[in-house]
Amino acid sequence: MRIRDIVSEDFTNYKKPSMFICMGWCNWKCCIEQNLDISICQNSDVAKTPERDFDNNFIIDMYLSNPITEAVVIGGLEPFTYAYGLYKFISEFRKVCDDEIVIYTGYNPEELYMELNQLLEFENIIIKFGRYIPGHKPHKDNILGVDLASDNQYAIKLDAKLLKAIDINTIEDI
Repeated sequence: MRIRDIVSEDFTNYKKPSMFICMGWCNWKCCIEQNLDISICQNSDVAKTPERDFDNNFIIDMYLSNPITEAVVIGGLEPFTYAYGLYKFISEFRKVCDDEIVIYTGYNPEELYMELNQLLEFENIIIKFGRYIPGHKPHKDNILGVDLASDNQYAIKLDAKLLKAIDINTIEDI
């Protein structure tokens, strides 16, 4: 998987101690849509670090050998710009571990319908949705147990109910 960084023990992006995998690329949709310079993004410095290829088994072994971590968080830049690699990693991880996987995305659910549908085959997947919007108030997300930067951002545990709601455009009923 092409990534920018791995933090073996992260305590800021989820309520449980987690391994944080920083994905390698972003299309800067949050900034572009709002006519903002990409330097406003909290991840703009991450984009300056070199991408590296990591074998999925290396990452999984690193996770499993750490007695502290209880979840994997995938974020950094935009995980769904490399949806195939994300799916492949989760598929391999699920062969050996059922711990929670949290994916931070700036997309909204309706923009990821096909990708989310593919991920439905896996248990314990949590997705944080929503673009960063400057000036919006931060808030604590109850599912993640951490503060999110904008009040339009939220996390949902992935399930068939979510996809049905996306399909009929009633996401607020979830």
